[in-house]
Parts: sequence; structure tokens; C-alpha cells
Amino acid sequence: MTEIVDTTSGKGFGNLETFRIVKDGRTYKSTDINFWGVTFASDDMFYATLATRGQTYLVRGSVAARQAAVLRENVECPSLSPDGTKIAFKKASGASTARRWRFTVLDLRTGVETALPETRSIDDQLAWLDDDHVMYGVPRGSSGRTDVWGQPPGRRDAADARAGRRLTGRRHALVSRVNSSRWLAGAPPLRAAAPELTTHDARRTASYAGRRRGRWP
Repeated sequence: MTEIVDTTSGKGFGNLETFRIVKDGRTYKSTDINFWGVTFASDDMFYATLATRGQTYLVRGSVAARQAAVLRENVECPSLSPDGTKIAFKKASGASTARRWRFTVLDLRTGVETALPETRSIDDQLAWLDDDHVMYGVPRGSSGRTDVWGQPPGRRDAADARAGRRLTGRRHALVSRVNSSRWLAGAPPLRAAAPELTTHDARRTASYAGRRRGRWP
């Protein structure tokens, strides 16, 4: 069950599974409907993943209208860019027993999808560092640590095609490690300074990172 709640008033808007779903211009109903990966464009409009009958879909919904419309297939864990023009998501390929993920960015203005140069299969929800760069977590072997990596969607040069840029432990570091006490030289810890930030809150993440760094390394 996925429910939208106003964090200021505490008012709930109900389970998304009770919203009207529009698919191919008609009301769609099924007993196996499931929603997750909600990302907000405004207080009313949101995007999310809808799963039903073995397929996943990107939907655009309205809290006020209590309705969600299917936009396209094979989209999971959407993340809306701060400027509202792009959605980063993970795209599935292969059978369910050998499922692989590919990070992809959808341009909402043109409908064009662009696969990121990152070719590792990573089951994570992307977050936006700013309007032009995404970031995501990658476990560091069996160390129990997670590195934060970042890529500019659309760039296909050789350096980025190898695996993107690791933003941890290199001169491009924004975070030395996710659990580290240092983020930037002289900056407070990420979690201590902004404990409300999560990888699912692209707007707050981008805003905070922008104030600290101002630009992509």
C-alpha cells in the first residue's frame, strides 16, 4: 500500500490503489494493482510506478482528482529532475529470474529515453544532484559501505561510458563515504547537517548540494 500524506497537516489522501487509473483512455481495474516510487512535481501532481499483471508502468497522477494516467511501460522508481523536465528511472530487461536494471532518463518534453553510460545492474532509485546530473548508491563489495556515484545524463564519452564518476574517495568527491564524518573540506556531515534528506527527495537533495558545492565537480 502506498499512501500520500500532507506532512504539514498530517492529512492523508488515501491509498493510491483506490485512485482511478486511466490506461489507453479507459478506466483500468485489476485486483493486483500496486504503486511505489512516488515523485512529486507539485503539491498536486506526482509520478509513480504502477505494477499490474506482470508489467510496470509510469503514471502521472493528481492528488486532487484522485486519478493516475498511464504514460508508458517498463518504468520503475521514477525520480523527477528539479526543473521538472526529466525523469530518471531504472528499466528492466531479461526474465524475472535473471532481471537486470539499466538507469535511463526520459525527457518529458520529447518523450525520448536515454540510457545512462552506467552499465552495472543496480537496484536503486536515482536522485538528482542538479538539473543535469544524477546520483546513486553502489555497495563497495562486502565492506558494508556504499559509494555515491554520479553521471550527467546524455553524455556518452569514453570516460563516462566506463562507469560514470564515483563521487566518493576521489578528487571529485561530494561525499567521502556515505557514513563518513566529512562531506566537503570544512563542511558539516551530510546526515548531521541535513538529516531529512533521502535519495527519494530529489528537490531537497539538489537544493542542499547546490548550496554546498554550487556546481558539478
